[in-house]
Amino acid sequence: MTFPQKLKKIRSELGFSQEQLAEKLRVSRQAVTKWESGDGMPDTLNMKELSKLSGHSLDYLLGNNAAHQPKLGFFESVSYAFRHFSDFEGTTRRRVFGWYAVFYVLVLAICSVFDFIKFSEGISLSHVLSSVFVIATLVPSLSIGVRRLRDAGENWQQMLWILVPFFGFFYQCYLWLQPSIGEKRQH
Repeated sequence: MTFPQKLKKIRSELGFSQEQLAEKLRVSRQAVTKWESGDGMPDTLNMKELSKLSGHSLDYLLGNNAAHQPKLGFFESVSYAFRHFSDFEGTTRRRVFGWYAVFYVLVLAICSVFDFIKFSEGISLSHVLSSVFVIATLVPSLSIGVRRLRDAGENWQQMLWILVPFFGFFYQCYLWLQPSIGEKRQH
């Protein structure tokens, strides 16, 4: 992937227009247009600022395609998952997927705390909250799962293993925990 392609992708991931990115970097919109068209490159200071803004290393920005994606923490990972909730293209690294899984389990655990509030026999506030959460996060969970499989070198059809009772869940987790394609090549 060339620098102009990376810049467009990063700008898209951040949700910025060319003008908004230009404001953040304190340059003109025309400069960003020039960089994205491949007619120029940012100077060292702008490249450093772009690295900070995007979370990508300078190595990645300047051409090492195997360099890491940004190392996101808990809140950034969950935010990333919801910003890209319907994006089934691209990849998601293990770290981002792991933080999303922790978020998912934490919310379900918090929902279970309300099990003592009963609406009727067999239906509690916990059941209602858990059901609403699972339905609301169905598409983001599927998209991040598919992107994680792609990052590990698998195809999206592997996601169907989750439908097989018991064994399917564990096999799916095994696939999600596989190293990224770039990590496999380095060993």
